[in-house]
Amino acid sequence: MIRSGPFRWQVPISEIEDIVQTRNPLSSPALSLDRLQVSYSNGRTIMISPADREGFIEAVENVRRRGNG
Repeated sequence: MIRSGPFRWQVPISEIEDIVQTRNPLSSPALSLDRLQVSYSNGRTIMISPADREGFIEAVENVRRRGNG
């Protein structure tokens, strides 16, 4: 679940194809320029700025390894 003000997006972990660090200034729900670009579902992307970027990536990888998501 991604939240930004009144907006909400849901990206199933099973659909995440790649997560990369970026400083792309394009508009997104990420409030910081220290962002993660999440690629999912056939070329779709969204940029986020979780409080703990490394922890977020590790949590996603752990869920994917277990086969949940």
